[in-house]
Amino acid sequence: MPYTHVEILPQLRNAGEKVQREFEQYACVRTCSRGEFIALEGDRCHFFHLVVSGSLRIYKGDEYGREITLYKVKPGESCILSAFCILNGGEFPANAMAEETTQVIEIPAIVFRDWLNRHEFWREYIFSRFSVHLSNIISRIESLVFRRMDERIAQFLVHSASGASNRVKLTHSDIARELGTAREVVSRILKNFEKARLIRLSRGNITIINQQGLFPQAGSRGR
Repeated sequence: MPYTHVEILPQLRNAGEKVQREFEQYACVRTCSRGEFIALEGDRCHFFHLVVSGSLRIYKGDEYGREITLYKVKPGESCILSAFCILNGGEFPANAMAEETTQVIEIPAIVFRDWLNRHEFWREYIFSRFSVHLSNIISRIESLVFRRMDERIAQFLVHSASGASNRVKLTHSDIARELGTAREVVSRILKNFEKARLIRLSRGNITIINQQGLFPQAGSRGR
């Protein structure tokens, strides 16, 4: 493998060789293709997931086909909803899908619970993840409740732009799915941004040409 378990979970470094061997024994690597689901809403949680490479999108959908991204799991991060599901014995409350070819480490639910009882490093890791995700969820709720959609889209563009090119390689439908709104709403707001010479639109691409101009819409978190 091109990585070690300690690289994926640095907390293992001080956990001792016995615990490291135990982790290697029970942690299995799974490769998911782009668009493959590792969990669907309503599934029972049989594994806790750590991402090695790629990206998982955790999202909710409704009966009208609308979606909203709750969070994404990047390399070195874990899907905290799978931990929540294992701990409360309930069903997975969202969908978890690979955005690209993604490798995940799967830890069986029974092992997850056992480690939580026996290993302090594991308790500290899981509770720290809960803390981080709770903070992110509160920020997401604030955005949903208190910010206009044009502010949310501006913030999303600023945070999603790649490198010096200031380019966002997403379609209007992609952005709508991320933010939980209709494609028509996104298209209208982006067109207004383009008229204001804040962005330039092309097929499958959005280029930010006046990032400072977007900051008033993006709010203080965009600074």
